[in-house]
Amino acid sequence: MFGYNNPYYGPEKMGLEIVAELNPAMSYEFDMVLVWKETKSGNLYWAADAGCSCPTPFEDYTSVELLNKFNYEDIKQAVKERYGPSEAEKRDFLRKVRDLND
Repeated sequence: MFGYNNPYYGPEKMGLEIVAELNPAMSYEFDMVLVWKETKSGNLYWAADAGCSCPTPFEDYTSVELLNKFNYEDIKQAVKERYGPSEAEKRDFLRKVRDLND
């Protein structure tokens, strides 16, 4: 079921909000990097996920504890490995993410 303990389709159910998203429009597949903010603590988390049309994005992330704690260098490396977004999209996303941690 979409939204049930899924930080992409139902972040609010996990006490999160999406604050940055690299999600190129690709048909029948996804290759995403997201950054979330925990609404109560303000802590930042991130994760990357990719797949075809069969799995649901971030379906294996059923709790906040499974997300990565914010680390700009790790996010930068994950963005570098994405194949869908353009270089401009990657730069814009990283600029936004860098500013989140200031």
